[in-house]
Amino acid sequence: MEVTQEAEKARDRHDRDAWRPQHQRALEAETLVGGLNGELAQLKWRLKEVENILHLTAEKEVLGIQRAEARDALAAAQQERETRRKERIQLWSQHFLARVQTVLPGVERARIDSDTYTTVIGHTVLEDSSVAGGERILRNVCALLTLRDVAREVPAAPIPSLLVVDFPVYGSDTNETDRHTGTGILEQLVDAAHDGHGQVLIATRALPASTHDEVRRLALSPTHHFFDHAPRSSNQDG
Repeated sequence: MEVTQEAEKARDRHDRDAWRPQHQRALEAETLVGGLNGELAQLKWRLKEVENILHLTAEKEVLGIQRAEARDALAAAQQERETRRKERIQLWSQHFLARVQTVLPGVERARIDSDTYTTVIGHTVLEDSSVAGGERILRNVCALLTLRDVAREVPAAPIPSLLVVDFPVYGSDTNETDRHTGTGILEQLVDAAHDGHGQVLIATRALPASTHDEVRRLALSPTHHFFDHAPRSSNQDG
């Protein structure tokens, strides 16, 4: 009996002095490990974020370089386009001057404005010219014909296949200068119709005598229309 009691006391002492403290330390260690595992998971997530940031930073640097290169390429392309545009307008102006001088030999300056694309003869722009009469018509017709001149020199430029001019001698009966201008305009249009680069359709009441055999004429009247299905009226003019 005494041996049993001594054994129980020894067991209790062992539980109190050895097992329970060890058990408590084990519980505390498990708690600490659980906390460390949580911190480790957070650190791994942060490390992943850092890796993503580093990757995005490197990608951003590459994209920044590519963007700079693209901007430089765009600026170079725009500069090349602007240079090419100015060269085309200069060529256009040269042909415009030549065609104007064909009708009016005394003209020394004629060009196409590089910003507004309006015609300038001397110091007079299109808006300052007369509403009717030979000068305005001369500007319009010569500007269109010179586009074809430029296109023949520059293969990449399209050539208008059809040029329609409605009454290019309007107002040319007001004075001798306008009559001379109108005749010159018609002669240029007739020449353009035979250059092999398209067709020219002119609406006019008369042509210079020298061109009668060079063009195909359609005489229109209230009973003879350019289009067969055009409406007909008894009060139409010829």
